Amino acid sequence: AYEQLAPRVADNVQQQWKLAQWCRERHLSDQRQAHLERILELDPNHLPTRRALGYSQVSGEWLTQDQWRRRQGFVYHDGRWRLPQEVELRAQLQGKRLAEKRWEARLLDLREMLASDDAVKARDALLAIDDPHAVPALGELLRGDRLRPAKMIYITTLTKIATQPAAQALVVSSLADPDEEVRVACLDAIEQLDSPGVVGFYIKALASENNYHVNRAAYALGRFEDEAAIGPLINALVTTHTFTLKSRPSASPDTITTSFVNDSRAQAANAPPLLPSTGTNFAMGDGKKTITRRIPNEEVLTALVRLSGGPNYGYNQQAWRAWQESQLQAATVNGRGQ
Repeated sequence: AYEQLAPRVADNVQQQWKLAQWCRERHLSDQRQAHLERILELDPNHLPTRRALGYSQVSGEWLTQDQWRRRQGFVYHDGRWRLPQEVELRAQLQGKRLAEKRWEARLLDLREMLASDDAVKARDALLAIDDPHAVPALGELLRGDRLRPAKMIYITTLTKIATQPAAQALVVSSLADPDEEVRVACLDAIEQLDSPGVVGFYIKALASENNYHVNRAAYALGRFEDEAAIGPLINALVTTHTFTLKSRPSASPDTITTSFVNDSRAQAANAPPLLPSTGTNFAMGDGKKTITRRIPNEEVLTALVRLSGGPNYGYNQQAWRAWQESQLQAATVNGRGQ
């Protein structure tokens, strides 16, 4: 129908516009575009056509949105208009992710080699890594591996790479690894790196829901001897934690008992003493019980005594805050006197 109609339409603005509308109603987008462009050749200021083609008048000049964006410095990339800086950043991030994925595959291969006859070759290859893109995969291996010798290799490699993400990977394992020797090795490596921001990471960990993490973070802060940690340590002297307890296996499902085993603290060798419960959610019939307890944190107190230079007010947070306030006032007075 279009091929029959188009040759008979007069070459003027009015008729070309009607034919363009006819094409729009029949979803003939390419043909419509051609007639709209012809109208602009006949009348560059034909407003309905300019609007139909997406033009706007800017400082007396007709511009499409695409033309206007290009003049503003935007480029069309990955389905959107973006600034060149964003395009460059996206390219860098894409390259970074690709490099990290390659290292992930490579490190998994090396980990398998550690358990084979090529263990020495794999160890040497791991220790030779110095590419920062390998850090995420090394951190995953450090967190997930079960063998201490392998973890020690990852720690050594992360220490050699010595970037901020490498330090953060070591911090995470220094808090969460179940092996004390691995945690100590991570702390030794972190001290060697002297990476900025590490103290802040441990201060944040003082608010962890996991009481072990709280005490391990305090131990690290005591080693680093940064006075910025004193206030957060005072706040963490006694922390509140919630535990899910379950009855002894011999108890029947519908028996209520006061003898419980704490899932998260069972068989803890040096668990801190518990203060009285601050709340209990008791579930009858399923053999489980949720309790909330305030726990005095021994490592927090030890770190505070070390950072304070001698005073020991125990778990009395009010006394510690008064001491800190007196120290701040003394420092202010001394500063004015000088």
